Amino acid sequence: MLSRATENTVCGLPCQVTPDPFGVDLISKEDKDKKKKKKKEPRDRDRLADGGSKEAREEISTEIDAVLSLPGSNLQKGDFDSGVRRYLGALRGCQNGKQKVKDAMAMLHHYTAQKMRSAVKNWPAYLLTLLKRFEPGLLSKGAGKGDRKGDDSRRPPSAAEAAAFGLRGVERILATPAKVPVKLSEGPPAALAAAAADLQGLVKASQLAPKQPETQVLPESWTEGRQPLLQEVSHALSAEIIRSPFTGEALDLQEALVAPVATALGTRNAAPEPKSFLWRYAQGVAACRDLMDCPRALAAAQHAKVDDLADLSEDASSLQGVQAISAAAQEKGGAAAAVAGVVIEEVGLEILAETLRNPDVSPAINAVTL
Repeated sequence: MLSRATENTVCGLPCQVTPDPFGVDLISKEDKDKKKKKKKEPRDRDRLADGGSKEAREEISTEIDAVLSLPGSNLQKGDFDSGVRRYLGALRGCQNGKQKVKDAMAMLHHYTAQKMRSAVKNWPAYLLTLLKRFEPGLLSKGAGKGDRKGDDSRRPPSAAEAAAFGLRGVERILATPAKVPVKLSEGPPAALAAAAADLQGLVKASQLAPKQPETQVLPESWTEGRQPLLQEVSHALSAEIIRSPFTGEALDLQEALVAPVATALGTRNAAPEPKSFLWRYAQGVAACRDLMDCPRALAAAQHAKVDDLADLSEDASSLQGVQAISAAAQEKGGAAAAVAGVVIEEVGLEILAETLRNPDVSPAINAVTL
């Protein structure tokens, strides 16, 4: 065998030995390249798993907080687990990434606003599925609870299709809810026919029916029907007439007691932080009380010919009724928008009366009023 020296002798004559093209030097170089690549890939994967750079992660967190604070939002912070944030981070890294993240968050809000929390077993997985349909092929695998096999038969719009249907970024929803949104970041839509069936329930603000006056939907004597419950509240407070300690004038129970409860019911994820005791109590009691126990709330919806409450299951809670009428008012307008506040007030009055019926509450109230 020939030596690997650069010069050798064959038959007594000097000659140059050509290095083996598959020699040790070349293999060593390939091995070094592979090792460098392997060292780099984990760092890239870790960076993507965290949602990208620090700036990108902060932007994504801001967008998440913004969509959670939208009226009617069903989403919670825990729904945005590591898998969902990782996909949003990959979306942020695309061209026009900032706008795409805003559009994706707007799509998530619109597509989940009508859903009850109990209707989806795994919210992170559901959000990740929506994002993969919105912008497919960004990541081969996910991370966290949001990763799952399988598919959802309901297909949300892609970024291009969202542009055609006028879905808006979170900031534009907050700033100009009644304006037709500008075109999004991508080009013309590719499959509008397929997306139309899925977006049938998503009505643009510019297409909402104008809000009807309450007097055209409900009879003029509607508020008089609250008197029995208001009298029960007065009796529970050990006084036929509740007077202001400052002016001595009679207090309007509707304004002083019922309205704050109704406001707490109608304010969901947008409640102030920290959440008030009234907010927690009203939401908790409404979630435990059947909607069927609030007949005037159901009657108000029937007067307005709004079927959203009647379509709920028989064991639906009062809180689910509040959520349903709020969503109908936001998406349909017209009569639904006219009676939404009335329905929520009726539920609030029922909750107030039910609270004062509690024997553990009455002694404390009597002690204060004496």
